[in-house]
Amino acid sequence: MHSSRWATHSLPVRHAGLQPRTSRQGPRQARYSHACALPCSDRSHYEGTAFDTTQGVAAGPFGSPDRYAAFSLNPSKHVGEDPGYGAWERTVAIYRASCVWVSATKAGLPAAVAGTIWYGVADPSKTVFVPMMVAMGEPPAPYTVGTPGKLDRRAAYWAVRYLQNLAQLRYKDMIVDINRHAVHWERHGAEAVAALRRDRADGPTIKKVLDTLAEQVLVATWQLSDELMVKYADGGLTAPPLPDSTIPSHDLGYSAAWLRTAGFTKGPTRMGLPAVAQNPLPPAEAAADAGADAAAFSTLAAFNDVGVAAATSAPSQPTLASGHLPLALAGLVTLVAAAVLLLARRTARAPDASAWESTALAAPATGVGAEERAYAAL
Repeated sequence: MHSSRWATHSLPVRHAGLQPRTSRQGPRQARYSHACALPCSDRSHYEGTAFDTTQGVAAGPFGSPDRYAAFSLNPSKHVGEDPGYGAWERTVAIYRASCVWVSATKAGLPAAVAGTIWYGVADPSKTVFVPMMVAMGEPPAPYTVGTPGKLDRRAAYWAVRYLQNLAQLRYKDMIVDINRHAVHWERHGAEAVAALRRDRADGPTIKKVLDTLAEQVLVATWQLSDELMVKYADGGLTAPPLPDSTIPSHDLGYSAAWLRTAGFTKGPTRMGLPAVAQNPLPPAEAAADAGADAAAFSTLAAFNDVGVAAATSAPSQPTLASGHLPLALAGLVTLVAAAVLLLARRTARAPDASAWESTALAAPATGVGAEERAYAAL
């Protein structure tokens, strides 16, 4: 329980590249030097624990933690293909959330600035928590409009909902940008709140400052969606144009472990393309392949030797019939058997997942992915 709690509270800090500070009493006494640490647990999918929903087959090829409804508690709203049993884990952050908030107060301040509501809309793991105060009166306009039934670009709710659905295209990479975006704007929010408290600001001043911040977050969130669409469109990674107008881009593909689990390596033969050595077979399987191939070709070579000997030592038909015909027939049978063995090995259906694949799929995600580093290098 303590490890799960620690994982949920440390998640955004780890995504931001920061290190939590812990006291000698252990993880439960963790303190953060980050202004955005307050809503950390609300963003959790149990990353780094045994219940991490970014791992495993259900997370898909790109590690999405989101699990859409597979059944309904309302008998009149049956979900198609529901097998009638089973369920997904219920994560803390969930895609169908409409809003999330954290209340914070500080003693010794005037009432107008003593309390702050950090408010986020839609999926807590993709949102930006913006500060609001009672003294400002009406909340910022982007938080007063928008319904699930119609996209509204004036609404913070739709800016985040659009972003969270876009992230499903390549979650493990897009979430890096999304977390960076949240950290950036939540730091701005913390700085704004600190300045308002320092200046003992009144209601009108508070409203002007926080309204401006909310509008900036709205614009930046929509802009982030546009940037991610360009950056990760069509399964690739595209960088901004170079001075000579060249647009650097390359395909990202899938992880080797996922491709093998999906049966990709048993798919159609690549025509006219050389074999790729960057993602070799697991050592044990490669050794088995090599051994079986060597045995089969050894058998073929032996038969070839028999055929040559029969041909060179047969001065006449009677000699071949009487001395070498049985040997030739035996060699022919051996050739057929070797050919069948090779064909069976090439067409055999792969198991759903080997121990190597299971280990690879269970490995936790670590920091910025290779694709993100490649993008930074472009």
